[in-house]
Amino acid sequence: MGEDKNTTIIDGGGTGDIISITDDWVNISGFTVTNSGNETYYKGIGLYSNNCSISDCNISYNNAHGFILIGANNKISHCAISHNAYQGLLITASSYNNNISDCIMNSNGWSGICIAISSNNTIFNCASLMNGFYGVHFYNCSSAYGNDKNKITNCQFANNDVGVYLYYSTNN
Repeated sequence: MGEDKNTTIIDGGGTGDIISITDDWVNISGFTVTNSGNETYYKGIGLYSNNCSISDCNISYNNAHGFILIGANNKISHCAISHNAYQGLLITASSYNNNISDCIMNSNGWSGICIAISSNNTIFNCASLMNGFYGVHFYNCSSAYGNDKNKITNCQFANNDVGVYLYYSTNN
């Protein structure tokens, strides 16, 4: 736990991933995570586990993705995810039952939020603003693939090329 997200800064120095979480039941809060490497799947935070909580963090100015989540039953709240080169937040690889709330995703290169091949995720009370392409992008989230029932409630999407984009995605 950091003392203050504005003064407790983890700078990746422009190389590789910054934080990778591979154990269950981990809680992280109160940090700024910045300056990851620039390869396609480098990220500020990579969460590859279940039942974790990430809160009150700034995830910004990463040279690839801000945050990649692969897992189940995780909670992300009160985070600012901005100015990342690719996705702000990517939920992927059959991830399910994750809750994203009270977050702001803005000025990311591709999407504020991308949910790919995942189901039963909830995004609540978030804003996705001024991202390069999509406010939120659903990719292959369809009952045909067993990846559906993702929910967005009480969110704002503004000044993106497209607010909500559904690509081979139904029943969300």
